[in-house]
Amino acid sequence: MWEQARQLCRSAAPQYAREVEEAHKQHLAKSGAAAELVQGGDVHAGIETYAQRNDWEAALQLANQQAPTYLPIPTTNER
Repeated sequence: MWEQARQLCRSAAPQYAREVEEAHKQHLAKSGAAAELVQGGDVHAGIETYAQRNDWEAALQLANQQAPTYLPIPTTNER
């Protein structure tokens, strides 16, 4: 279905391509398809999806591999 929507946008309504892609990402997030979000290039949404599913191990693993900037930076209290 999503590929058909993309094809329709390319051929008849390119001005709606961004909306179709955003709707697809929302659908993936709602359905818990974290891996597909990451494959599509949205690592942040993939991490969020894992977190919403309480799959913290997968969220942390993905963050360590793909987006270490999303992890908190350890601080020291040494003076």
